[in-house]
Amino acid sequence: GYYLDPGSPCVNTGNVTAAAAGVTNRTTRIDGTPDSDMVDLGYHYGAGFDTNYANIYVASDGDDAVNDGITVLTPFRTITKALATARDGSRIHIGAGNYTNLLETFPLTLGGKIGVQLLGTNHAATIVDANGSNQRVLTLNTACSTRLEGLTFTGGQPISGGLYIAGCSGVTIVSCVISSNRVQAASNGASYGGGICIWDSSAKLTDCYVVRNIAYIAGVLGTAYGGGIHIQNSVVALADCRVVGNSNTTQRTTAYGGGIYMGFGSLTISNSVIQDNLAGNAGYYGNGGGVSVAGGVLTMWNVLVYSNRTVNVSPVAHSDGIYVNGAAATFVNATVAYNYD
Repeated sequence: GYYLDPGSPCVNTGNVTAAAAGVTNRTTRIDGTPDSDMVDLGYHYGAGFDTNYANIYVASDGDDAVNDGITVLTPFRTITKALATARDGSRIHIGAGNYTNLLETFPLTLGGKIGVQLLGTNHAATIVDANGSNQRVLTLNTACSTRLEGLTFTGGQPISGGLYIAGCSGVTIVSCVISSNRVQAASNGASYGGGICIWDSSAKLTDCYVVRNIAYIAGVLGTAYGGGIHIQNSVVALADCRVVGNSNTTQRTTAYGGGIYMGFGSLTISNSVIQDNLAGNAGYYGNGGGVSVAGGVLTMWNVLVYSNRTVNVSPVAHSDGIYVNGAAATFVNATVAYNYD
């Protein structure tokens, strides 16, 4: 959603022509004027931006069939409709209310768009609930610079979980609650991230609650990763967050990271609490009731890791609070206390 002003010093200041750069059919201007002469510096869009869709409105008394969604007086009824209408850079304002299965089409999906924002009234009043859909709540796929704010995401069902973020850079999640979601795999499978699953992405969570989510293996074989949050090959930061009461539960298999699991990447946790999470249940063994990291870089400062638990049937090495294997870890002013098995 970022375009060049006509007077920008980036206009016509490249070192080749627009034709030589192959962008004469693309634009850096909000009005869609094609690039010409010397190439402009900056991202070239396929088309300009329709300012009618800078702001899109959703409300519990809206109407998808009649309203256009582009004014506060003519809101859509569903987030599904708003996402289908959104352009790069659209801000979707979601009013207080419950956005539920049958009303919404789950998973809500945003892909291939840049800078879209989903802005709730606040997480206590704006509830996105996928319960009964047997689907996850929200999928972000190559949706860079997405912002989620003031929303509760709940009810993600056994096959999917809460939020799935893949191939996205610059995702920002602010003042959101991700709660009571569940991801489940069959025997000999793997389940990833009951609350949030992040693959090949970069994301920052600020002032968020990740609570009571579950990653589960239904059979006697398989592995569960990240009851609350699963991170793979990604750069993730948590600030002023609470990761509480999440679990990795298995029957006779391995569980890593009741609260958070990272498999390669970078994880920074600051001013946060990781509490009452569980890895293992009746499983073969659990590693990292609070946090489990396998490869990459872990940095924790001003963090409380408290009252997390692992359950182990076998005497295999494990850690109740934090488990680190093959990763570089730094702890500053971190309290790890009263974790147990």
